[in-house]
Formats: sequence, C-alpha cells, structure tokens
Amino acid sequence: MKAFKKATVLAAGAAAFVIPATSVSAAELEQGVPETSQEEVLRQEETVYGQAGTLEEAEKELEGASEALDQAEEELDQAQESYDEADQAAEEAGQVLEDAKEEESAAVQEAQDSFENAVADAEQEAADLEAADLEAAVEGSEQDMDTDRIPTNRPVLRNDREDVMFVSREAKFRAIVKEVKRAQAKGQPVLIGTGSVEDSEILSEYFRRGRIPHSVLNAKRHAYEARIVAQAGRYGAVTIATNMAGRGTDIKLDRKAKAAGGLKVIGTGRAESRRIDDQLIGRAGRQGDPGESVFFLSLEDPLFKQYGAEKEAAAIRAQARAPYRKIRSRRIRSFVKKAQKKAEGVRYMERKSVRE
Repeated sequence: MKAFKKATVLAAGAAAFVIPATSVSAAELEQGVPETSQEEVLRQEETVYGQAGTLEEAEKELEGASEALDQAEEELDQAQESYDEADQAAEEAGQVLEDAKEEESAAVQEAQDSFENAVADAEQEAADLEAADLEAAVEGSEQDMDTDRIPTNRPVLRNDREDVMFVSREAKFRAIVKEVKRAQAKGQPVLIGTGSVEDSEILSEYFRRGRIPHSVLNAKRHAYEARIVAQAGRYGAVTIATNMAGRGTDIKLDRKAKAAGGLKVIGTGRAESRRIDDQLIGRAGRQGDPGESVFFLSLEDPLFKQYGAEKEAAAIRAQARAPYRKIRSRRIRSFVKKAQKKAEGVRYMERKSVRE
C-alpha cells in the first residue's frame, strides 16, 4: 500500500520552519487519524506558531534596533558637523590671532623705525644745513661770487617722505606702479621724474601693462613738453618726465587736485647731484600748495653701482626680507648721501680741472 508523506512549511522573514512529515497509510486515512497522531500534529503546530510569534517579536525588536541605529548615526553625523564647525572656528581664531601678532609686530617695528628715523633726522638736520651752506659756498667759489640762502615766499606744506629702497630695479618699478595706482584712485596728480630716457620708456611699459593712462616727456620737443608739464597738476594726471623735460615750467593745481593731496613727485632714483634732486622735489608744494615727494631706489641703480660702498650695500642687502619688499635699514640715508657726495666730488674735480 502506498504511503503519503505530509509536510507543512512556514516561512517568516529569512527563516523557514518545516513540520516533520508523518507517514499515513490508505487504510489509516479511511479509518481516520489516530488521536495520538492528531495530538502530535497539534503540538507541532503549536510549536511552529510559537516560533513564528517569537520570530515576529524578534523582527520587531530588530526593526526597533535598526531605527535606534539610524538615529544614533544621525546624531553622530550632527556631532561630527558640530566638531568640524568648532575645529574650523578654532582654526580661524588661531589665524586671526596670528595675523594680530604679525600686525602688532609690524606696528612695533614701524614705530621703532620711525623713532630711529626721527633721531637720525634730528642728528642730520644741522649737518644738512651745514652741507647746504657748504654747497652754496662751493658754487659761489666756482663762480667767484657771494651766495646767500633765500627763504620761501610761503611756508612749505609739502610732505617729503623717506627714500624707499629695494634690492632690484624690477622690484622698484613694480612698487612705483602700486604707488601711482594708489594716488590715481583718489585723483592725486603724479609726476614721475626719471634720470634717463631709457628709464622713462621702461616705466611707461610698466604703466601700459598696469593700464595706467599717462604722458611721457623725454626732452625731445621742448615747446610741446612744456605745455604737457604745465598740465601735470590736473586732477588724476600721470606724467613721466626726464629731469630735463619741461624745466622752468610752473605746474599749477586745479581745485580738485589740491583736495586730493596736491602734486605727488616720485623720483625713480637719486641723481649724482643733490641739486638735481632738489629741483625735482621743488616741483611739488609750490607757493604753499599741498604736495608730496618720495624717491624709489634700488641697489642696482647706476649711482650706487658706481659710487656706492660695496660693504655697506651688502649690509643693506642682507636686511632684505623678500625680493619684492622694501628694505628697512638705517643705513640707507647715509649710503645715499655718501654715494652722492662721492659723485659730486668727482664732478667738482672735473670742473676744476677744466677751469685750470
């Protein structure tokens, strides 16, 4: 007689429960299932249902744990973001503190430099006056006539700034471009005096690259250049001129130019004679007008290469903090004066030999 195998499978989630199979004959099927077999089946079913219930509870607990894990991960992400923000804030605060320290250090250094320069000014003032009188005496002796100092018609309001020194000519020209742009931004007229036509053309190229509108005078067309120089005091005007261009022409300021600070005179290098430098400086601040003068120098300038003391130049070069930053040194003033005096002495001996 054939036997039939009965099996029940219950699936829940990823697990499967199988009710053990029981062999039942055809006669037993006709007579009905014995009570013992029925009880066994019921017990097995109860066991399966109990396991299913336990599984359901386990799945609910797993879902709850999963939700808790998601919430914990979200809180962790938020905590990480807060930490990152705090870290960023700390970094920014540290940078602010570092910048403040650098600014404080720079301010202290600048104050110290200003004090040292003021002391040097006081020490040199008498010597400068004596040198000026001596120069006048030398000129007078050469021309065989008496000389005297003539006071200005009105008090001089011009601000004559300290020389600015750089290591290279390129750094010097780049600094002049920045200086002119700052003046141009407020409409202050600028006259740049150069020692040669070559320097005028080089500086003009820098201005073209920097998109600075300007005029160039190279002492080639005197009448035309005299008219241009006369307009150099207009509001926002920028003029490049050699020391010989437009000499003797009075530069008048308009009202807006005076309000912007008056004419700013920039020298691209010290001349061999202080008299030529004084003539350039004197183009600003005439007749009580406001004005400003400053010379931008480099250790590569012809004056210093020819007449500068190499040992002193090396000492100044050693104080350069970066290739394109200005050099801060008390030696600059004496270095310039010594080179000019040496050049003037050479020229004086040349003139003296010619007269004799």
